Amino acid sequence: MMNDNIDSVTSGLLDTTAAMQPFLNVVKEDRSLNVSTVRSLVIKILAHPEIFCGFDQLKAAARSALEGDTVISNTLDLFSYGTLTDLSQKQQDSPDFYLPLNESALTKLGQLTVLSKIEEACFHGKLRISYSSLAESLGWVSLGQIPSDDSWIRNVEDILIRCVYANVLKGKLCQKSRSFGWEHESLPVVCSRDVNPERIPHLLAALQGLGQRLEANEKEVSVAQSSVTKGLTEADIAMNIIKSKQAAASAESHSGKGRQGVIGQGLGFDFGSGGGGATGRSARASNKRSRGGGSFANETAFRM
Repeated sequence: MMNDNIDSVTSGLLDTTAAMQPFLNVVKEDRSLNVSTVRSLVIKILAHPEIFCGFDQLKAAARSALEGDTVISNTLDLFSYGTLTDLSQKQQDSPDFYLPLNESALTKLGQLTVLSKIEEACFHGKLRISYSSLAESLGWVSLGQIPSDDSWIRNVEDILIRCVYANVLKGKLCQKSRSFGWEHESLPVVCSRDVNPERIPHLLAALQGLGQRLEANEKEVSVAQSSVTKGLTEADIAMNIIKSKQAAASAESHSGKGRQGVIGQGLGFDFGSGGGGATGRSARASNKRSRGGGSFANETAFRM
């Protein structure tokens, strides 16, 4: 069953860079910035409900103040392109590798994890992702081992709804299939996260491939357009020839009727009425009969 009450907030995605910009300005303009100030800013940013990217920009802007403090840098990298699973795995080996995260920051990291998973699904052409796949990426279920308790489903739905209401994700929840889909949504359906430097060569290769496909498609479209233009021109020429022949045939037909009328008048026939000649002959025969009838009457009178 679809959750239709979230449709109204899926029309667009949040401009997360706008929320980050004031913090970037503070870091860039304050030349006396120290590690303590940066740490305070980072804690605020991690819990900010409208910041989902730009952590790498903050790290670059505060590079001089962060020299010698890898904990803040590690935490910013985690929120740039890490996941909840990365956090839990690293904390088992090095508890002090990241800054301590409050509940709001942990929720934010969960949202970022979901965004990365759905972005990956979109990259592979998928239009739907299962709750179990999202729960696995969040570290809430193990691969192929779905708990009998349904609490994990409610947790996945809760974090999806948070993403949708935050305008960083577009789509619908389906409780029946236990999945999240974006079949009828306009692209993009998910806010982009910061780019992992290790993925830059892959992204460049993908962009180059896209450029080559677009160039090939442009050539195919140009050839098809030329073919269509040629066909239209030939059709227009053929139509003009047909019209010319029709006009010539019509003119010849009218000319033939005119000559037929002239010939009929010269022979004393009325071709137009179709019976003028017959009428003339009937009249002459009638006159002859009339004269014959008169002679018969006179002869009878004489005999009497």
